Amino acid sequence: MKHAKKQTKTAGKPSKGAPRKAPKLAVVKDAHAAPGAKSRDPRLPAAGTTLVRPYKGKDYRVTVLEAGFRYDGREFRSLSKLASEITGQASINGYLWMRLTGDAATAPRPKTARSKGKTPAPTETAPAPDPAPDAPSV
Repeated sequence: MKHAKKQTKTAGKPSKGAPRKAPKLAVVKDAHAAPGAKSRDPRLPAAGTTLVRPYKGKDYRVTVLEAGFRYDGREFRSLSKLASEITGQASINGYLWMRLTGDAATAPRPKTARSKGKTPAPTETAPAPDPAPDAPSV
């Protein structure tokens, strides 16, 4: 019983040094940002840019706004919601769908052989040619 009381006593209260440490641990926000404003994602192009995404034989044109996107006369707050509207998929990553994830994600990946505990088939190699022609023996 002593042990249980000790746990509840220390777990429920802040330490004695907590009040004076709190100001040091406070997160400092950017002085120029409005309270509650999100910072702009660096993957997004400048506002006013039109993104074109071919999908199922049709080109979809999306205009980037300061706080969202415009497609087909409607405004969307997120690329995921917009991509979901176009594709009909309930859950989709809008940045991936619009191909805004950077060079590494859009570059084709080299195909690797998948081995499932099997050894690769041996390959035949041609014998190496002799470096010098046969010299007459003396």
